[in-house]
Amino acid sequence: MVEETVSGRSPRSVLRRGYRAAPVTWLVLVAHLCVPIGVDAAVGIGVSRGELLYSQKGDPDCTKLHMITDDTMLPFNVARLHATVDGAPAGQPLSYQWSIAKNANGILAADLDLGPGGEVPAVSGMCAEFGNACVLTQGKLKFYNEQTVFFVAPTCAVLPDQTAKQFPGGTTKVGVLVKAGRKKLGKAKATLGWGHNGAVKLLVLDTRGQFDDGLGKRNGVNTFAVTALSADVTTAPNPSPPGGVKIFFFDGESINSAETDSCNPFPQFNACVELDVLQAGRAFPTVEARFDDGSALCDKLEVQVGACSGDVKLEAIPKPKLATYDPGDPRTNTVDLTVRVRNTSHSQGGLPACNLLLRGANVLSCTEALKTRGLKDTKTTNFDLRHCSKTTSQPCDTDADCACGSCEFGETCLKTSHCSELLTKNCNNNEDCDNKGPDPAHPACPTCKDNETCIRVLNLPSEVVIPVGGFFDLLTEQVRLRNVFPDIAQITDTWKVDVFLPHVSDDTKLKYRIRGAPR
Repeated sequence: MVEETVSGRSPRSVLRRGYRAAPVTWLVLVAHLCVPIGVDAAVGIGVSRGELLYSQKGDPDCTKLHMITDDTMLPFNVARLHATVDGAPAGQPLSYQWSIAKNANGILAADLDLGPGGEVPAVSGMCAEFGNACVLTQGKLKFYNEQTVFFVAPTCAVLPDQTAKQFPGGTTKVGVLVKAGRKKLGKAKATLGWGHNGAVKLLVLDTRGQFDDGLGKRNGVNTFAVTALSADVTTAPNPSPPGGVKIFFFDGESINSAETDSCNPFPQFNACVELDVLQAGRAFPTVEARFDDGSALCDKLEVQVGACSGDVKLEAIPKPKLATYDPGDPRTNTVDLTVRVRNTSHSQGGLPACNLLLRGANVLSCTEALKTRGLKDTKTTNFDLRHCSKTTSQPCDTDADCACGSCEFGETCLKTSHCSELLTKNCNNNEDCDNKGPDPAHPACPTCKDNETCIRVLNLPSEVVIPVGGFFDLLTEQVRLRNVFPDIAQITDTWKVDVFLPHVSDDTKLKYRIRGAPR
């Protein structure tokens, strides 16, 4: 049973009244577990602040945070988590085992005075010490045995490169297991939110001379190599760190860094800087609206810098195109599939339209999602043009083409479909790269690694150029459909094309059903 209480009110009254917690309120998650010695213990986690801002840096000062005993004075990117135990056996010391997923966003940090050395020993042997560091990695967590711990929200680096949609923020779960000796008293989890409270918007001056936030543009905003970035706090955090935003820090991949607190050239914005993109192609500027306490609001967008304006459209064309296919009917059990790439580039902002260049690995992919009664599964197939074995952007027709200036010694030209790790193993499908089944005694590829897939190498030139307004059929093949299950299989295929130059992409979906085998 999991309950949530706010400021001593009952869970039911909280839900009934729609009560909103004040920033200093502790949220407590309580889990009841029957202790073997006959004592009912309720284990919970108190959270000083359930919604956090982003962090400016990922290296907290644990000693400084530990000295803050008033939780309302903690930075707005940090929460103190406090394990609570009701009904614990008297006279027995308790141990606390905190946990966080390996791929979780944000970090756990020690609520300890670590001193000048930055580490406190938990175990001291004759020639080594093992202890608590500030940032509690998975290896350090097993030495940490404190009733409280800090959660530090992720930095702006967590924002994805897909910027056509506004990133909504996220959540991270933290757990604790409490023991009395070797006996488990119970465990609880707390969910902390970040990136939900307040918002800053990043805009760029595009080739038309207008500021654009990039929303709705799957291939980014076309800009010149030297342009301008601007930022506005569109929603102030509530509650907000004292003093408000102090500085706007502009940074990102392939651009220069700068900070400012004003925007004289464009006074309609809170801040702006000149943007100098360091190379042609894609770039991902970011902005941090920074507060004095080390917390921040974040935004990110994609820009395209080049001598032309590019766009692409992908089409997946099945013949016949039906809502439901019947494997038992010769008229509908076979599909002629064409995957077509169209160059839809057009001149924009004084830039001419681009020709499209397809090259290298992962030119095309298909992720197929299967849903039938009691079964869900997803598999991805990748399609390449011929390329060198390590320098995957280098096209080739023979091994001699892989003795290029940027290639590594001994590279070979991958001209046929192959397993994803064991490149010398040819394949037609994923089963050819399976090292376990279907017969474990005689696997299809005993020397393959776990979970290898078959990479399809298209029987096409190593480079494909699509002129403006033209198209090219990347894939044309006949597919035989089948379904051995008695229930209808619902299929969603997501096809995606990635253009090498300019770096634009598109995807398209096919949804259909396959009838099941007769019962």
